Amino acid sequence: MPNWVHNTLDVTGTAASAFEQAVEAALARGIGFLPHLIPPPPYTEEDTIRDEDGEVRFYALSNDRRLWDNQNWGVKWGDCSTTLCDDIDGTVTVRFDTAWGPADVGIAKVSELYPAAVFTVHSIEEQPSFRSRVKFQNGEMIEEAEENCDILGEGLDYDNDPETAETYWRLVWTEIGDTIHTSTGREWAVPVDRVHKLALEGEAFCDALNR
Repeated sequence: MPNWVHNTLDVTGTAASAFEQAVEAALARGIGFLPHLIPPPPYTEEDTIRDEDGEVRFYALSNDRRLWDNQNWGVKWGDCSTTLCDDIDGTVTVRFDTAWGPADVGIAKVSELYPAAVFTVHSIEEQPSFRSRVKFQNGEMIEEAEENCDILGEGLDYDNDPETAETYWRLVWTEIGDTIHTSTGREWAVPVDRVHKLALEGEAFCDALNR
């Protein structure tokens, strides 16, 4: 199984509603918005896994298909577990997962289809090893900020104090993926280094956040 990246995509501008309609159409088809708006080539026999009776069981990814996915979506499989959220102040929000990394290549291509919209995606890897905020318009990346999460877990004694380590990671995940709405759009709620510092304080974590 891959390491999943959890993504929140906010779309603003006059073309946001048109993108929302496209997402609704994709979900009605039972697929993500990336394969809906950037259709992949048909599966070949090389991609097809059959049972002993010759019936199709599922489709794998040939090298050619994997290359196409990476070049057009940035990830294999496109967007997974995709949901369309309620609009807030005219912002269309879509949540989805991607395998191994963010789908920045695909989001850039989709933004080119809606040049009057701005696409901002917050992505966090499930461990987490990184989280990022990237903004696209008309096929171009116009803003990028990535935070390395290597500091998380530093100073823990997993062998001699597993209970503290368990509490630490539970508290990290209480906040590390949270975002807030500001006058300039969605932002990560708490910087990574502060999440680490506060989680080390254990049960005082939530009180510290509220101070």
